[in-house]
Amino acid sequence: DLKPSVTYASTGKMSWGGQAQYTYRMGTNSNNYTLGNRIDTDGWVKWAFNKHSNVSAKLGWINQGAIKGQNTDILTSMTMNMPMPGNPSMMMPMTMSTSPLADPANYGGNRIDWTLGFSGTSRKGGVNFNMAVGAPMYQKVNGLQMKNRLMVGSSVNWMF
Repeated sequence: DLKPSVTYASTGKMSWGGQAQYTYRMGTNSNNYTLGNRIDTDGWVKWAFNKHSNVSAKLGWINQGAIKGQNTDILTSMTMNMPMPGNPSMMMPMTMSTSPLADPANYGGNRIDWTLGFSGTSRKGGVNFNMAVGAPMYQKVNGLQMKNRLMVGSSVNWMF
């Protein structure tokens, strides 16, 4: 995959920035299968309490393209005889996936998220703590998918 990106970030007690990244899927596998291309954009504003801690707010947009092809290793399908539209006495075979996870139409979409965060560093600079919470403001998924409701993340990093 090719992933070009561009980032701008200001500095100071009150700072802001933005980032955009594009993921270009460069080929297909032996089953002629590939994930969809993806666009990620973020804009943020950050306010520093002091040199050791800050709070931030972020707005992000994700566009995930649809899958092309089908993974035959997870493909499960069944064929049923269904009445033909307009002539219910005639039957026609119809093949459908038995698992929504195996259907490539159930992948991708658009989402806009908001996130609030806190970051702190120990006075001596060895330990960093990050915490964030966010939720989608807008979602439009392709096909049958679960929507995101809440995103929570935290990390503790020890630098040596």
